[in-house]
Amino acid sequence: MLVASDMLTDKNYPALNKGKGDAFMIIGATLYGFTNAMEEFFVRRSPLYEVIGQLGMWGTLINGIQASALEHHDMTLASWNGATGGFLVAYTAAMFILYTTAPLLYRSASSPIYNISLLTSDFYGLLFGLFLFHYSPYWLYFPSFCVVVLGLVVYFWHATPEEQGKVDPQRPAYIQRRREEQV
Repeated sequence: MLVASDMLTDKNYPALNKGKGDAFMIIGATLYGFTNAMEEFFVRRSPLYEVIGQLGMWGTLINGIQASALEHHDMTLASWNGATGGFLVAYTAAMFILYTTAPLLYRSASSPIYNISLLTSDFYGLLFGLFLFHYSPYWLYFPSFCVVVLGLVVYFWHATPEEQGKVDPQRPAYIQRRREEQV
């Protein structure tokens, strides 16, 4: 709905290949959801300090390689001053908080609730836009926000992830044994 509102309000900026950009966006969002689901998998089976430590170690290594390979030229051209350093520190602190608190949410809820909840962050952006910049949103914003909130309600309408994994006494014995072996 938000993409449609951008197109209807002429915020659809020109691009060389819109289809390729949309495909990359869908692939990136899918991979982000997959990584969060894998992190939840590891958080539920390992201690939190181990998961966060491994995440930090591998994240630093992989991002360092990516930055040196893809951004090396731009890093040499950048003006390195106090403001640039401050922005890097603020960004690093925000990512540190995000990726050290996300496993706590995975343990108490699940990765789908985390990903759906991230969609509600647009609402806070809207509040800042309304009061600071006097932004007037297109009418499709409000139904799309309601769909996100409805998604949260529907997701938690059924049992929690912990309850979904329990063995049902009505199941055949071989399924119960198999389920107990996995746990």
